[in-house]
Order: sequence, then C-alpha cells, then structure tokens
Amino acid sequence: GSWVIIATLLVGGLLTALQSIMVEATLSSYFVLTFFIGFLSLIFVRKGWQLKVLQTIKQSYERTCEIELFEQQLIVTAYIDTGNECVEPISRKPVHFISYPAVESYLPKAIKEALLQWQQHTPSNLSLFESTIRRNIRFISLNTVQGNSGIVPAFRVNKLIIADQVFENHYVVFTKNDASFPQNADMILHASILMTK
Repeated sequence: GSWVIIATLLVGGLLTALQSIMVEATLSSYFVLTFFIGFLSLIFVRKGWQLKVLQTIKQSYERTCEIELFEQQLIVTAYIDTGNECVEPISRKPVHFISYPAVESYLPKAIKEALLQWQQHTPSNLSLFESTIRRNIRFISLNTVQGNSGIVPAFRVNKLIIADQVFENHYVVFTKNDASFPQNADMILHASILMTK
C-alpha cells in the first residue's frame, strides 16, 4: 500500500508540474510523456516491492540455534540453505556449516589448535585431535558452488536446538574463510530443517 501511495503522489505531482510546462505542447506528446512517467513509476514500485518480498522471504529462513559441541553451549544465528543437501555418508544425518571465525572464541584451545593445524591434503591424519574427539569425526566429500572439491572433517553435534526442537547426532563442518553467509548468519543449516518448521 505504501509503495502505491508513493508512486501515486510521485506521478500525480510530476504530471501536475508538467501540465503547466507543456501548455503549448501537442496532445499526443503530452500523452506519450505522461505514459512514460507512469511506466517508470510502476517499474520503480515493482522493484521496491520485489526487494521487500525477497527480504521477507530471507528473514523467514533465519533461526537462532543452540549447539552443544565439544561440551560447550553455543548460541548462533543460522540460515536455512535450500541448496545444502550435504549428509554424512554412513548415517545419512544432515551436515551443517558453521563459520569458524564466529565461534573461535568459544572453542577449547586444543580444538582450535587442531583445527588450524589440520591439512586438507592429509585428511586422515587425526592425531591432532584428542581420542574423545576422534570418535565423533566423520569425513565429508564436498563440492562447492565455486567448483572446489575436497574432503573435510565433520564433527558430531551432541545436541542442536532450533525453535524448541531438539536434533541429535547431526554434524557440523567449520568453514575456514571469512566469507559472509546469507543474512550475516554464523551457520548454514541443512535444507531438511525446513521440513521441521
């Protein structure tokens, strides 16, 4: 409604101003000019409306999550990514992606050091992690939208709470780069979370 009112006032004001300027213009040129102004105003309204609808849709995919990982309770903002269909190959449990920089300060020192020292070209070298952590690590083969591929460690989450729903034995992969997730989220959730809304 507000966009229609703005467009109406804009078109009405411009046409009133043009009427006094184009007193001596032909009727056809006046109609062409007013049609052109009305058309541009409608395009402006349509673009604004589309942006508002898109923003509303994106916000509906935002969630606040509580994660129990490495005996730590983390509360992060998350975004449900309909393109994330990554699962752990054996259990077929969903895999979520969490920004390492966003949670780095909450992780135990030993975990941080192990994550930073782990190398992708020798993925099976898990001696960096404590034995209690090694039991909860699974390897995930990833293919990103940028065309990169590789094997990364995924860590089993004891508990994931989203909107009062508790999920157990899901997995998370830490992202090294500082690239921002949609809606400035700290975590990308698996598409299956949409089915539990």
